[in-house]
Amino acid sequence: MGEIGIDRYKFFYVLPFWEISAIVKGYRKRERTLCDLTRWQTYWIMNCIGDPTKAGIYSVTDLLPFPWDAEHTERPLSEDEEQRIREELQRINRKNVNPS
Repeated sequence: MGEIGIDRYKFFYVLPFWEISAIVKGYRKRERTLCDLTRWQTYWIMNCIGDPTKAGIYSVTDLLPFPWDAEHTERPLSEDEEQRIREELQRINRKNVNPS
């Protein structure tokens, strides 16, 4: 599907929820790494050009804060929550495949 490159049928009907979660987390981690790298490069370019502290930028997170900069932990989903989410995704998929 989309950027991740998984077949739609496999995503909605075949893969277990934990595997979908792992794939999505891996994709997000790759995207996050690219964003962090770009932020670091920008910060160091600013240091080479001048003094970023004059603009109130003392660290890379001051330059461009991302949502993942705040520490948080995710709790695992219960089986009921997984089932409810899977059913909702399947309902959306059926609607998208057979719009009426």
